[in-house]
Amino acid sequence: MQAGVLNFDRHAENLQTLTVPTLVAWAEDDRLIEPEIFAEQTALCPDGPRLGFDTGGHNIQKTRAVELADALLAICRSS
Repeated sequence: MQAGVLNFDRHAENLQTLTVPTLVAWAEDDRLIEPEIFAEQTALCPDGPRLGFDTGGHNIQKTRAVELADALLAICRSS
């Protein structure tokens, strides 16, 4: 999906229905989604790890795979 066609209002509604811990990760140098959007959307999510990076770009799952995996394992172990 392209970020330019994402309905952020609808996405916000969906986030508010979540009931499980949520991992949110972002990079300050993401050229498609501004950090302010991550902050707004994250505020609607249940508690969980929040991983902000100075670098990592838009494909954070590729550039920060180890850090994300560690955080996901921590969620699984605490459940």
